[in-house]
Amino acid sequence: EQVVNQLRVAFSIFDLDGSGYLEREELKACLLSHDCQRHRQPPRGASDAEEGQGGGGVAAKAAAEKEECGEKEAQHLERGLAEDIVYGNLDRSRLEVPMLFSGACDGADETFGEMAIEQKHRLVHFLGPGDEEWASAKAKETQKHAFEHVKKEVLEDRVVSDAFDKAGERRVLGSQRTPDWRTRVAEMAARRNFLQVRYADIVYVVGWRLEKGKDQFTGRNDVSPHETPALDVGGGTGWACQWYVDRFADGREDPALCKLFFFDDA
Repeated sequence: EQVVNQLRVAFSIFDLDGSGYLEREELKACLLSHDCQRHRQPPRGASDAEEGQGGGGVAAKAAAEKEECGEKEAQHLERGLAEDIVYGNLDRSRLEVPMLFSGACDGADETFGEMAIEQKHRLVHFLGPGDEEWASAKAKETQKHAFEHVKKEVLEDRVVSDAFDKAGERRVLGSQRTPDWRTRVAEMAARRNFLQVRYADIVYVVGWRLEKGKDQFTGRNDVSPHETPALDVGGGTGWACQWYVDRFADGREDPALCKLFFFDDA
C-alpha cells in the first residue's frame, strides 16, 4: 500500500492538468520550467496523509522530497552553468554529455558549435558582458539558443580572480608585468574562457603560437626571450590552455588525465 501511495504522489506531481494521463509536454514543462511548482495540482498523497489513511505519511514525505527536488532544479536552471562552475556547485551527473563549451567567435568556435549540433551534442557558448557583439554571424543565426550570458560579478569572483593571478604568474613576465596588465588581459576576453576549461575532460584548441621573444598580449612586440611563456599559445585561447594545464600542476589533479590537443593554424 505504501508503494501504491508513493506512485500516486509521483504521478500527481507530473499530471499538471489532473487528466489522469501523462503527456510529453506536461513532463517536459514540469522538469524544465521553474514555474511548474505554482501550476501543479495538490499531491493526492499529501491529502491522504492529512486524512490519516495508511501509508499517507510516507507519501506526504515523498511529495515533499519531490517538491524540494523541483525547487533545486529551478534554482539550477535559473543560475545557469557558469555560476555552478565558479561556485563549485556543478553536478556532473546531471549534465547532458557529450557537452561542448565554447565562446561563439568566428572560426573554430562557430565550427565546433556547428559540429556539436550536427552530432546532437549539448552546446554552450559562454558570453561575458558585451561579448555577444563579437560573436560570429553564424553563431548568432544558428547557435543563439546555446548562448549563456555570464554576469560580471561571476567573472570577477574570487575563484576566477585567483586562477587569473596564478596564470598571470606564468604568462605575464618581466617587463610585461606593468600595473595595468590585468586590464590588458581583460581586453582579450580571457576570463570567460576559465568557464570552458575548469571542469573539461578534454580541450581541443585551434590557435597560434607566440614566437620566442614576442609579448604575450599581441605576439608582435619584442621582449626578452625569457618573457615568452612556456605554454606559448597566443591570445585569450592561451589563457584557456593555461587554466586547463594549471589544474594538473602542484599535484591537484593527475597529470596523466591532462588531455590538451592543439592545432596550429598560423
